[in-house]
Amino acid sequence: MSAIGSYAVLRCRNFAACAEHARHIHAVVGVNEFKLAWQAALVEEVNFDYSGYVLGNYLDAQPAANQIQPADEQFEIASTLCKVLRPQQHSCFTDALRKGLS
Repeated sequence: MSAIGSYAVLRCRNFAACAEHARHIHAVVGVNEFKLAWQAALVEEVNFDYSGYVLGNYLDAQPAANQIQPADEQFEIASTLCKVLRPQQHSCFTDALRKGLS
């Protein structure tokens, strides 16, 4: 099983701007605006050298442990961010979920 690579820790208050910029990207138009918003929101990027199963187990436990339902790859925000986040730069929600839940 391969490792996920890394994950990004973002400021919640800045995340909405990232999502909004990602929604308005068409081809390469809007990418620079998204990158600026992402950098404003980014706290740190953390290497994650563990199996994707770790993430899957964590997500599976959230409803019972914290009474929350984590976002999944069917959510609009996940597919929107995956349009702009390249896997070699950042972990993408759907890629991480597929690795963790497969």
